[in-house]
Order: sequence, then C-alpha cells, then structure tokens
Amino acid sequence: MKAVLRFGQYCSVAVLAAGGDWLVFALLASVAGVDPLASLMTARIVGGLLSFISNRNWTWGGRRQIAVTQQGRRFLLLYAISYALSVTLFRLLTEGLALPPYPAKLATDLGCFVVNYLVMNAYVFHARAGFMRLLVPADPKTFWNAKILGWEASRYGRPGEDVASSSLRYRMDSAIRLLEPHLAGRRVVELGCGSGLLAERLLAAGALSYQGYDISDAAIAKARERAAGRGAIRFDVASVAELPPLGDALVVSLGLVDWLNEAELTHLFALSRHGSCFHAVSERRLSATQLIHRVYVLASYGWKSGFYMPRYHRVEDLSAIAGRPFNVHRHPKLRFGIFVTDL
Repeated sequence: MKAVLRFGQYCSVAVLAAGGDWLVFALLASVAGVDPLASLMTARIVGGLLSFISNRNWTWGGRRQIAVTQQGRRFLLLYAISYALSVTLFRLLTEGLALPPYPAKLATDLGCFVVNYLVMNAYVFHARAGFMRLLVPADPKTFWNAKILGWEASRYGRPGEDVASSSLRYRMDSAIRLLEPHLAGRRVVELGCGSGLLAERLLAAGALSYQGYDISDAAIAKARERAAGRGAIRFDVASVAELPPLGDALVVSLGLVDWLNEAELTHLFALSRHGSCFHAVSERRLSATQLIHRVYVLASYGWKSGFYMPRYHRVEDLSAIAGRPFNVHRHPKLRFGIFVTDL
C-alpha cells in the first residue's frame, strides 16, 4: 500500500507541476505569441523545478540518505532525458501527424508521466540506485524472500482491511470450492505455496495429503511453523524448474503462472502430465481494472526489480504450451483472474 500512496502523491505533484507548465505554455504561446516549440521548452523547465521541489519534500520526503545536490544531479539527468523525449514527441505529433499544439502537448506529457515516476522512485531519490542495477532483473529467490510474507499479510488479512485485495480472497475461496469435488483420495501438490494458507483447507475438503513447494525460504519456514505436527502436510523449498514429474498428483497454483517464463511454463505443465492441474492465472484482456493493475505493477516494480513483474496470459497460448486444452472458469469478482484446469 505504501507504493500506492507514493504513486498517488506523485500524481498530485504531477498535477501541480503540469498546472505551472501549462500556464507558462499558454501565456507564451497564446498571449505572447512565442513559437509553440519554444513555449514548450520554457514551460518544461518551470514544471521540472516544481516537480523536483515538491517530490523531494513530499512524495519521497523520507528518502534523505543522499544529499540534495546528488538528488539534484540525478534529477537533472532524468530531466534531460525526459526533456529530449518530450521535444521529440511534440515535434513528431505536430509536424509528422499535424496535431494542434495543445493535444500534442497533452499526449507528450502523458507519454513521459510513467517513465518519470519509475526513474524518480528507483534512481533520483534512492540511496543505493544506479542505472546498471536498474537493468539487472531481480533474483526471484531474493525478491520473494523479501516480499512474500508481507504481501500475504496485506492481501489475505481480515476481510475489509484491503478492498483492492478482495478478488484475491475470493480467488482462494473459489479455488477450494471448485477443487472440492475432485479432492477425495488425491495427493495435492501446490506450487508457489507461500506460507501454506491452502494446506489445511484442502485437507479439510477431502485431500489425502498435501505437499507445498515455494522458492522462498522465509515462506517455507513460516509454512512449516503453521503446519507443525500435521503428518499429511509437507513443505519444501524448490523452484518449478527443479521439480521432477509429479505422477498422478493434482497440481495446484494460485498466481504462480504469472511469474514464469515460457520454459518454466512448459516444465510446469509437464509436471502434471500424468495427473491433473488447476492454476489461477491473470488473463490478458482489455479492461479498466487490468490497465490500472498494469500501471500499478510498473510503478511498484518496474526498474526497481529489473522488470521482474507478473505477466498476463491468453488461454490459447497456455493450452499450446501445455499441449492439451483447458477448461476455464471466470467470475466478475475475480476481475481479470481466471482458473484454467484439465479436471
């Protein structure tokens, strides 16, 4: 939620900076009759100063580990890149596509908006930032060890604590309900199990045994603590790529598919070739909720994690990778989430 709050603060500052930018642009271009491109360049300087001062003292006010002079130099580097990008886009739109100056400026500003946020968050106001670090993808094990337990606590806490996570709580409840008719006498293997929130519920719904795997040592330690003394439940640290075929087990995952590359997906589906599978997936689609999610993910992870981010999938692509068709379950409460299964 901290990332969402910071992004909201950044948006507020962007409105303030854009207001100053547009006011200067309008005064120069419309009142003083200055050339539109020269007006844009002057207005961008004013907006940039407002952006730096406001973001440093409010949006990223807690990041004072580095001096204002160093932050200023980093901001100037970002601003030079953003400045060149905005001028290039503006000329392309006005001269190449013959757009009027005001719509062209609006499109230009929107085009620079997310890029500026990502670089400010990961570089300008970050004490340990460096461009080479931003280009290196996060190590998945390190990423999830740092993230998973806090993420679970925020997403699966008491109902009503986090409205944005209601679809994830519904996803977990729906998974149990949909799996229950198929659990009697089955070995269940959950991949990307986290701290094992599903284990007890799957056994209570009829599963013979439960095996959970996760790449995070921190998650598995918590899961073992949670299931202490339950002989039918076992947890081990492993990535998908490390696992051998799982025989006739029912292989389950909630959200893991979104974080796997094509080679890992191929291995994932091969694991359940002689059993069954049930996976929760983010479906690629055109929707307002997915657009918001994409912006949030880009702002929250983006360059900060070397673009190690969740993906969105089409069912036909997953079926082609698996070499078999899937049944699909959709529900409005899942938003753009779906379940794919060969049950």
